[in-house]
Amino acid sequence: MGRRMIVLFCFIWGIGCITLLCILANADLNSDYSLPDESVIVFAPAEQKEITFPTPLQGTDLIVKGIYPYDGPYWEDGSGCEVTGVSAILVENAGSYGIEKANIVVGQGDRLLKFDCTTIPPGAQVVILERNKSGFSRDRVKYCFGSQRLQLEGWDLSVVSWESPDIGTLCLTNVTDGPIYGVELLYKDHLQGMYVGGATNSYYIEELLPGETIQITPKRFAGGISKILCILTDINATDKKSVA
Repeated sequence: MGRRMIVLFCFIWGIGCITLLCILANADLNSDYSLPDESVIVFAPAEQKEITFPTPLQGTDLIVKGIYPYDGPYWEDGSGCEVTGVSAILVENAGSYGIEKANIVVGQGDRLLKFDCTTIPPGAQVVILERNKSGFSRDRVKYCFGSQRLQLEGWDLSVVSWESPDIGTLCLTNVTDGPIYGVELLYKDHLQGMYVGGATNSYYIEELLPGETIQITPKRFAGGISKILCILTDINATDKKSVA
């Protein structure tokens, strides 16, 4: 636990200390990377002579603030394996709505770096590690583009209250006047104003009665570090039980 916090703080401190200036040149898209389905807002990069970080991704609410080397546990596949020198980007959701899913591609040198992220609150910044653990390079960045899918529900956290009495434990209370069903908590680590990792952790609760308090131990939840991003509930399940 202590080592985990030290590694994360060191990486985020490094982001604050490093300023990268990358020249973005014209480049053709590589068909090797398939973007999400048609329901997703997609951006194909327009011709641009010179762009420096931070750079907004046209057609999305995303801003890529820089690309950096990362040492530490690798979150994105859930393994937590130790990596050294993996490429990471710092991204901001500059929009007014949460983002359910985002995909970003950075063309650097003769390779593509691919970054995936889920559950980005409006105004939040998140550190995302490269999907294939590709190593960091100072090669010229040729292009940068992305796609997003907005999430319009779940950001109202007022249906439950919570506290974390100790590391790994979370106490939840239903503060509404009725039962809530199909409760899914979405959470990530949060340090120095940044969410850490593109992948989102989740914990599912079938039912919470009015005023009920339960104690749970969600996987990868660390008191003082992890932060609940979003609470999704199954409205259909609520309707069915009300009718019954």
